[in-house]
Amino acid sequence: MKILLAALVAGPFVLASVAEAEAAPSSPQYATPSAILLVAATDSTDRQTYVRKKNSGMEEWRSKIDHFNARMEANATAADQAASREIQGAWSHVEQASSKLDSVGEDGWDNAKLAYEQASRDLQATWARVGPAKN
Repeated sequence: MKILLAALVAGPFVLASVAEAEAAPSSPQYATPSAILLVAATDSTDRQTYVRKKNSGMEEWRSKIDHFNARMEANATAADQAASREIQGAWSHVEQASSKLDSVGEDGWDNAKLAYEQASRDLQATWARVGPAKN
């Protein structure tokens, strides 16, 4: 289960990195204007693909967390409530980073993407530490 979860979270990031590496011109200082425009168009396409994959991953996490919270409410022990708060806090950071990623321009895209990926890794680590397998 943890391997599948890790693959679901990390997979889009790996694919986006590979796509970015393929899109970069081999020697940018000698790139022609048409090559530069092609790279810009590809970056936009890569960005759209990344955002679609991000949104899909967000929906999966939202579903998992909703199910987890419903189960924790039924148990209502102090440990369950603490675990739920930790996961909810990590999820809140992912949602904030996702929102920023959706609204940022080209200038801030790389930083917003890194922040989203870090928040996603933090959520995954929190889930592995206190998630359903631990409760």
